Amino acid sequence: MDSDNEVIELRARPPRIPPTLSSLGLSLLMLLMTCGVAWYLHGEARDELGNEVRRGLLRLAALTAERIDGDAHQRLLDGTDKNDPRFARANRVMVQAVAVDPEIVYAYSVIERGGQLYFVLDSEPPAGPDELAVLQPYEKDVPTALRTALAEGKAQISDPYSDEWGNWITAYAPFHNDRGEVIGVVGLDLTLAEYQRRLVPMQSATYAIYVAGTVASLLIGFGLWWSYRRSGALNQLGRQLSNVNALLNVSKVLGSNVGVDNLLRVIVAKTTAVMRAERTSLFLYDKDRKNLVGRITEGAAAGTEFVVPDDRGIVGRVARSGQIANVDDPAADPDFDGAFDRQSGFKTRRLLTVPIFDPKKTVIGVLQVLNTRDNRPFDRNDEVMLSALAAQAQIAIERERANQRAAESRKLQDALKFAQSIQLGMLPSRFEDLHEAGIDLYARLIPARMVGGDFYDFILTDKRKIGLVMADVSGKGVPAALLMAKSMTLIRAHLEASGDPAETLAKANQELSVDNDQAMFVTVFAAVYDLSNGTLIYSNAGHNHPVIVRDSNTLEIDGAKSVPLGASERAEFANAQLKLKERDVLFLYTDGVNEAMDPDNNEYGEQRMFELLVGYSNEDMTTLVNSCVDSVNSFARGADQSDDITALAMRVPPIG
Repeated sequence: MDSDNEVIELRARPPRIPPTLSSLGLSLLMLLMTCGVAWYLHGEARDELGNEVRRGLLRLAALTAERIDGDAHQRLLDGTDKNDPRFARANRVMVQAVAVDPEIVYAYSVIERGGQLYFVLDSEPPAGPDELAVLQPYEKDVPTALRTALAEGKAQISDPYSDEWGNWITAYAPFHNDRGEVIGVVGLDLTLAEYQRRLVPMQSATYAIYVAGTVASLLIGFGLWWSYRRSGALNQLGRQLSNVNALLNVSKVLGSNVGVDNLLRVIVAKTTAVMRAERTSLFLYDKDRKNLVGRITEGAAAGTEFVVPDDRGIVGRVARSGQIANVDDPAADPDFDGAFDRQSGFKTRRLLTVPIFDPKKTVIGVLQVLNTRDNRPFDRNDEVMLSALAAQAQIAIERERANQRAAESRKLQDALKFAQSIQLGMLPSRFEDLHEAGIDLYARLIPARMVGGDFYDFILTDKRKIGLVMADVSGKGVPAALLMAKSMTLIRAHLEASGDPAETLAKANQELSVDNDQAMFVTVFAAVYDLSNGTLIYSNAGHNHPVIVRDSNTLEIDGAKSVPLGASERAEFANAQLKLKERDVLFLYTDGVNEAMDPDNNEYGEQRMFELLVGYSNEDMTTLVNSCVDSVNSFARGADQSDDITALAMRVPPIG
């Protein structure tokens, strides 16, 4: 018997199992397979997300614990209450820990004394007078993780738990004194709201697979039942099996670590195969720009990326309306754009287009198939299957957008580093040229952040005159850096042109005051020193008073004072002058020097600075400036500083 006769004979045999039961059994089997794979992948992704949250929280708790000075923490216990400046300084670590991640609601330290646990540091301010005491009793049940962290000196993390304030997970990390002894633990309470929000896309994808699996199972069961009555139904059954297999394959790929582009290609390739189409396109929808970008295509134009305005074409209509478009005769549809067909030679005979939704039911893309290979119309089953595949594409798109946000963050950090190098590169550094001219001058700037607002400058206006500038821009970060660059350029240009400090400040102020919507300003001390007669002509726009060190004494230059640049268009500036003596030391600085703070919230202060200047006044200016910066850093003992540290020193050379 040949193969054709075998098929005829098999079709003629009566089924051993009633068609309804066999159809129902196969439907249930396929549904269980689909749901099982979806649930497994969902569980794997959920567990990985939970582990990621735990690892991140433990890492942040350990970093916070490392920043706590155990000995200083011990000394806090002798304080009277939380109004003690030392407490505020130490508690800044807790406040910063909460600021790192908006999902971290509470940060605190816990110690054990006499068998009783007490709160000490706390990111929350005291709610009343009864909470001003440094030691606050730990009155609730002590978690096992907290007990273990104290007893074993190792970081621990609790299981998720709930109370009247919400759902939480807490990490505990021990901190030590200088002898390595465990003093207490840092606790970070993380709300699980973000964790639960990040589960939503996974749950949406799982539910989409459930729906697609249910629909596919029903279709398969119906197809099997119908196959006993229609010989052509066997092809339909094979098609449904192929659809289910495609969904299972895509689901497996979603649980792997393949790249986003590869994942989208898998979805498009499976879509083309399952839908038996000639071509598939996936568009990403940018609602703000009102356009769609063809991200993945197959067929003759594979690899092409093109942009479609959302008010053109059938894909634009689907993106705007969120409704499926099943068009059997595109040429008769008023929204059909045949430009691509004309350019590529492709003939679109029929098309099916479905929207891609995010978990909030917002359209984020469009999935489109063109032309069935057997020239049949797209039917309702095709719409359901293509919508299920679109749900898979949604997960890939959301993953890509998360990767893009991470890449943009890294790019911003690189840009800030580059901006810092440019900013520091603007400052003059060829001190050896001045040394060759007999002028001992040196300056240094230490930014408090990646980019800052301080700057200094020195300009040889002619062979016997040198211009000196010290400035401090209000604010920090990129806005301050931009204002710093503009201010430095203006002041240098005007001082070189006029050689007059007051005129320089007046012209710069006029330009900086215009359109100053952010109300930023610059304090500036500008001076011109005449090497031939020892005269220093200067003007001060709200800056710190420079210091002269002479015969082991310090004198402040406090004349010609006015307001900072940018504060008022009507500000007036005047010059003052004084005579410098040979071997005098002229010292210019910003408030990052005298206002530097140590971990106990003590200020470096002007008196300490004056004493250092006198002590190093007989050294070369490089040694003096570096010693000043080193002294400030040593005093701060690693405490974060809010201002740049900038200093410039010049020894008056022989006059004449």
